[in-house]
Amino acid sequence: MRHAPRCAGQGNSAYHGGRGIYTLIISIKTPLRLRVGRLGLLSFPKGLYLYTGSALGPGGLDRRVGRHQHGTGHKFWHIDYLLASKGVSVGLAIIAHTCERMECGINRSLEAVGNSQAKGFGSSDCIESCASHLLKSEERSVAVLRKAVFDVYLESGLRPLSYSPKCDN
Repeated sequence: MRHAPRCAGQGNSAYHGGRGIYTLIISIKTPLRLRVGRLGLLSFPKGLYLYTGSALGPGGLDRRVGRHQHGTGHKFWHIDYLLASKGVSVGLAIIAHTCERMECGINRSLEAVGNSQAKGFGSSDCIESCASHLLKSEERSVAVLRKAVFDVYLESGLRPLSYSPKCDN
C-alpha cells in the first residue's frame, strides 16, 4: 500500500479544512429525468450511487462537501443539478486528505461496485478519460458501500473518514 502525500500545513482533522478527495453515497428515491447543464436530459434509476470528486482549491473539503450536502442556489457542477432534485440526498460522504488529483484512480477502482451512469457526468475535467464520475450501484446497503469505498481508499494509501449529514456536529 502506498501512502498519499499530505499537503503542507494540513492537519489531521476529521472533516473540517484541508484539501483532498471525497466520495458521496447518494440515494435517489424514485426514477428521475433531469436536465444537467450541457449534458442535456438524463435518466437516473432509483437506487444508490457513488460520486467521486476532489477538493483541491480554496475552501477544500469543508466547503466542497458542505456545498454538496446542504446545497446552494447556484448550479455550477453536474452534481449540483442532481443533488438539487426532489428525492435525492447524500447519505454519507467519505473523505481523505491529499494534495494529489486521485479522483480518477479512485473512481476507476470503485467501478467494481458500480457502473458508469450518465456519460460525462462529473468528468468534464477528467485527467484519465473516465466515462463518468457517477456510478450506479446494485448494492442496497449504505454500510456495504461505505466499506467498499473505505477499502479502495486504504488500498490507494489514503486515510478515509466518513461524515454523515445526519450527525453534523
